[in-house]
Amino acid sequence: MKALATSLGTPPSSSPRTLDAELAAIEATGSTSGETDDALVKAYSLLLDCLPAEAVPPHIRRDTPRRAAKALRAMTSGYDVTLSEASGAALFAVREPAANPHKTPEPPPLPCGGLVVVRDIRVHSLCEHHLLPFFGRAHIGYLPGGAVLGLSKLARVADMFARRLQMQERLTHQICEGINEAAEARGVAVVLECSHMCMCGRGVRQPEASTTTSAAVGALCEPCWSTEFYGHLARPAGRL
Repeated sequence: MKALATSLGTPPSSSPRTLDAELAAIEATGSTSGETDDALVKAYSLLLDCLPAEAVPPHIRRDTPRRAAKALRAMTSGYDVTLSEASGAALFAVREPAANPHKTPEPPPLPCGGLVVVRDIRVHSLCEHHLLPFFGRAHIGYLPGGAVLGLSKLARVADMFARRLQMQERLTHQICEGINEAAEARGVAVVLECSHMCMCGRGVRQPEASTTTSAAVGALCEPCWSTEFYGHLARPAGRL
């Protein structure tokens, strides 16, 4: 797990942290240390200085830099969370272990059945080219190995990678690889559908445009499993 965390730009953790507490601290103060990042506040103040004076009344100059610094820290807080923290110790056996009165060596765990698909996970990220938001939905399917990953952890892993400066194409692959390792899966597929403010609000200004990306590893690259996965996505979501 450390190898993947390092390769994906996730810093190693020296002490355990609660993900919810970590993100709450960032949202509340703008940093993991509990102090708003003064360098970021100064940077936003300088940015406002570049605008016409009439565009920056006193209350904006006073309050906006600190708010913006807190927002940026929250939107990039995925750098402060490791894959193991996002996924937790949330691997659960589905099959009950067989009675073993003679204490013979346990056989390797059997695969835990068929495909697990979670649709419509909301993701919010920042385009690394323009520092503008892009957001949408992630659809994740995986084939469990010897255990299943807690369902909420799929969303947490997706959120961890999304809360960084990103390209949608890279984000899709990182979520796929992260889930594959965290779930010890036989295969994973991920589809992202996002709208990009750098395309909707500037440049070509196409507010209705959306971008779809996909990634797959392991058994989900095989036609039988990929067909089932995309079949789930093609069906209308039922009312629950």
